[in-house]
Amino acid sequence: MQLDAIDRLFIPVSGDVDSFMGSSLALPFEFSSVAFVDQLSSYLMAHCQTPYPDLYALGFWFRNSHIKALQDRVMARSAERGLYAKGLVFQIAPGNVDTLFLYSGLLAFLMGNRVAIRVSSRQSEQFLFLLDVLNQILQTQPAEVQDRWLIFACEHDSDWIQQLSRACDIRVLWGADETIQALRRHALRPAAKELSFAQRHSLTLINAHYVLTAGDLNLALKGFETDIFSFSQQACSSPKCLVWQGDEATVTRARELFWQAAEARMHADQLPEELMIKYESMQEMAVQAPISITQMKGRVFRADIGLKDLDARILDRHPGYGLLLEARISDLAELPQCLQLHYQTLSYLGYAKTDFFSDPAFRHALFQKLDRLVPLGKANEFDEIWDGVDLLHEFCRVVRIPSF
Repeated sequence: MQLDAIDRLFIPVSGDVDSFMGSSLALPFEFSSVAFVDQLSSYLMAHCQTPYPDLYALGFWFRNSHIKALQDRVMARSAERGLYAKGLVFQIAPGNVDTLFLYSGLLAFLMGNRVAIRVSSRQSEQFLFLLDVLNQILQTQPAEVQDRWLIFACEHDSDWIQQLSRACDIRVLWGADETIQALRRHALRPAAKELSFAQRHSLTLINAHYVLTAGDLNLALKGFETDIFSFSQQACSSPKCLVWQGDEATVTRARELFWQAAEARMHADQLPEELMIKYESMQEMAVQAPISITQMKGRVFRADIGLKDLDARILDRHPGYGLLLEARISDLAELPQCLQLHYQTLSYLGYAKTDFFSDPAFRHALFQKLDRLVPLGKANEFDEIWDGVDLLHEFCRVVRIPSF
């Protein structure tokens, strides 16, 4: 491959792309692969908790005990099969969540693959710090670890996209619907596979009665802030709408209590351009849909909307940065029929597992329109099963072995 039509080559720093293309694959969870991930994880947890909490979360997710648990689960599922690396995993990462490229990249690497990642040209301080750490640790690793990484930035029409698409065994696309459609113009080999993670939207569900009777809401509010303000509320798993469940009087009292407590905790510091984006987006939504604006100041801008009016036309314009639409349902059973879109994540507060799973008909209707159900505060936590796709399984070949 030639180093043209590229914005920047991050890894390898030597510019030796041929070593990447000719590198050998490893077995899944090979010792050298796990040791590298463990070293990276330990560094991020030791140095990033205060300055870069998203990087600390990345390190914590890939801590050694969790990697061992992942390995045990993968091997248990394939106890009578042989697992081998897929080959070249080519990922085109999103620009809105600047750690996501390494979550899926490290999973592909742990399964023994070569990992090529096209990252966004919009590079934050946190992103550049992460790549610097990754490079430093890679330079201490043996060649069989170093040579399986290629990370670069380029335009979507670059020859690099075309060449890697032709060479890869699996292509992973993250991004808006239009971006994914544009990238699919680059053909894959007939035997190659593609995973696409398109634009999705997420919700939070709160039991109003629970808010009025819980007493101390500090833990819940901490989780709420984590879900809303991580990644500037721009991840697909970041809730854009808060659904209150209860009768009108109960919801009114619960909302007042919840927002009084939330606003007492939240710092209002935001960049002027972020405030302007929220203000303009709220006005645009008010023109397009029957919403009632309830607050346009402070850290969170809010507006009421009926769930049946909450469609892609509204949510695709949602800018993040602490803007919330609020809706109400009387009974939990109403929720599936109000979900017009295929949502990604529903985070919840004030419910037990049996509330969602005891009725088979309700469970079936709900998960036809949802991929994830998590407690409040866990919306943006990564999982190896994402949007209904088992990434570890997809990143390997499963070989049928005869019994002897």
